[in-house]
Amino acid sequence: MCVISGEVSSVSNTNIFCAEVSPKLQLTVYSNKVDLPSQMSFLESKPVPISSFLEEETLSSSPPAAMILPVPKLSNTDDDSIEMVDISKLSKPVKEFDMFGRLSYTEKKNNIFFEELRACCPKQSRSRSYSAKGIEGTFSTNSSLEVKRCGSYRYSIVPRFEDFHRISSIFNVDPSCLNYLGRFYKVNFAFLVCILDESAEYEPIAYTHPYNGKNMFIPTRHYHTHPHISSNDDDDTTAEDWDHSIYSISGSRDQLRVTDDSNCASKVQVESIKSIRKPQFENFKFNKNIRWDHLIRREIHGRFQNGDLIVSSA
Repeated sequence: MCVISGEVSSVSNTNIFCAEVSPKLQLTVYSNKVDLPSQMSFLESKPVPISSFLEEETLSSSPPAAMILPVPKLSNTDDDSIEMVDISKLSKPVKEFDMFGRLSYTEKKNNIFFEELRACCPKQSRSRSYSAKGIEGTFSTNSSLEVKRCGSYRYSIVPRFEDFHRISSIFNVDPSCLNYLGRFYKVNFAFLVCILDESAEYEPIAYTHPYNGKNMFIPTRHYHTHPHISSNDDDDTTAEDWDHSIYSISGSRDQLRVTDDSNCASKVQVESIKSIRKPQFENFKFNKNIRWDHLIRREIHGRFQNGDLIVSSA
């Protein structure tokens, strides 16, 4: 789940990874499957490559939906502290045997990050529940925010909530979505805004940002407008469609918590799965910075409290 400005039919198969890659610097990798409204029947619909939206002139007449990932800041300064990480060329060695039984290795690419993490944490274990807790938390210019590219994505970084008026018109950020963001992320948050075009399970988004060295932030709050439904998810105390695999590097298995202080009594049912091996990534710049032996996968599915999560990095 995530915050999406624009109509979508469904959001599912969310995968999130977070880890400390240097002192007080968090890496987040995010992926999900977004189905956009279409005039095609559902029997005809299928995932479509998103490469067509890379050039501005190929954009359709109606703006594509924009996915917005909130990123906590240590203070509400104007510093641009979010850095995108291109993992589009990530690969892994794959064993192959020829007809004579001779072993060789080839490289597998394309969307392998979470496929490999899932393979590292295959065995289901007992379910646990985690109590919800909260965590701690101007000026604006009129210059337009730069539209950048990383891998398959076109994106902008909004340094504070007050700067959304500076974002390019190619991003479809509607007033109801802005109102929603203002309720939860008005202070001490920046925003990574990415374009969504055709329905697809796109390659993961990866980015780094400073954090407090204790609690890593996991963007799971859910908001999007469904077609043919007048409600814009104003009743957001619960979310119907948690469908998450959350991977983290942590020394403790009991530190996943909801950050929404408005409903601290709720709980989230989580199935924890410990890794049995380390992932085999090549061309991944943070390989040596991550304690892969502490990898944990957590599964959250169903109807639970709507909100973001934090996990201890200790």
